[in-house]
Amino acid sequence: MEIRHNSIQDLKALNSLNELEYLDVSHNCLKRILNFNPPKMLYHVDYSNNNVEHMNDLSHFWSLAYLDISHKTPNTPNTCVGCVWCC
Repeated sequence: MEIRHNSIQDLKALNSLNELEYLDVSHNCLKRILNFNPPKMLYHVDYSNNNVEHMNDLSHFWSLAYLDISHKTPNTPNTCVGCVWCC
């Protein structure tokens, strides 16, 4: 699933996607890594270019083979102009 460049701040709406294997949420306004109940088969996650401040324990995600948290967006007042909550 690709939901890039959407100014989202929360991914809780993805809780019911039990078969999700690929997730690209790059270029959004996310502050926490996997702050929803991701499926166990999730193997590819792209969180690049977000405002990541916290990462949950990922040790129980044995299928996770790729996680990109590169290029943290600077935390400035104008970083996420127009951000809206997705849920």
